[in-house]
Amino acid sequence: MRPHPALLPLSWLYGLAVTLRNAAYDTGLFSASDAGVPVISIGNITAGGTGKTPVTADAAHTLLAAGIPAAVVSRGYGRRTAGTVVVSDGRNLLATADEGGDEPVLLAASVPGLVVIADEDRVRGARIAVERFGVRCVLLDDGFQHRRLKRDLDIVLMNEQRPPFVTALLPAGYRREPLSRFARAQAVMVTKSRSPEAAAALLSRPELSHALHRFTASYEGDGVTDIVTGERRPLDALRGLPVAALCGIAEPEGFLHALTAAGADVTERTVFADHHRYTEADVRSVRERAERSGARLVMTTEKDAVKLRPLAGGFGGVPVSALTMRVRIAERERWKEMLLAAARTV
Repeated sequence: MRPHPALLPLSWLYGLAVTLRNAAYDTGLFSASDAGVPVISIGNITAGGTGKTPVTADAAHTLLAAGIPAAVVSRGYGRRTAGTVVVSDGRNLLATADEGGDEPVLLAASVPGLVVIADEDRVRGARIAVERFGVRCVLLDDGFQHRRLKRDLDIVLMNEQRPPFVTALLPAGYRREPLSRFARAQAVMVTKSRSPEAAAALLSRPELSHALHRFTASYEGDGVTDIVTGERRPLDALRGLPVAALCGIAEPEGFLHALTAAGADVTERTVFADHHRYTEADVRSVRERAERSGARLVMTTEKDAVKLRPLAGGFGGVPVSALTMRVRIAERERWKEMLLAAARTV
């Protein structure tokens, strides 16, 4: 992505502010708070689009399967509330996407036994997870820049199709921090990989020389789930089927690629901004466009599905399904060992 020249002065000012803030933490002028249990941060150095939610879900599954009670603490982007919202107590889903944010609700729905808390004050959210729910490890969602909370492991994700090395800082580009700040990360992961060679080239960049752990993850369609009934069908159900694609995510290209790779005939595409709040008018427009294009099914993402479900009646006779994605981490055993070692540091 070529930087927007007119915005480069703003990027310089943004970079100065980020550098001063990081220096305040590095020198001890600003202090970080301790949650009292191990904290694992999973974040980005870019503004979205890395497939962080599936990786966070995978990490949560790994911890819970090992008998470690865990919580995800998230800011809850896109929610209409403020303060602390318990999205899941580990047994029940307690909030809607409007109340808790689309990603926290998706995590709560897809990882049984996981405590999920949305809170703009993530220090407070982590302490509530520990004190009220007795978790022994906190996964800090999108936490790389949130330095107020101490962490035992910083994992940074980068999209192979949208790497951080070819762009400028915000707002001229999509990078949140200077590349030198990769030095804070103990682990890096190339996500949405389609080429082992491309992933290896990214992981060998000199900016990543401090990373002790390096991983590659690919994403693939795993099935099709009706957003109303929950009926699940195999991915082959999409082969040759005319579908209308609908999403509001940071990197829609990956979703559209997955539909095409599954053999779907994408007759119409509607793309909204990340964390878009759907309205009845949106649904009506998508339904009309789908019908005009001859689509027999509207396909959306799992993240969008949690927001579209209450509006599903507006699609009329056009069924709506979510594409279920699976993350494949090439270095699976090393990933598991790293997570469990970090979670057992206390």
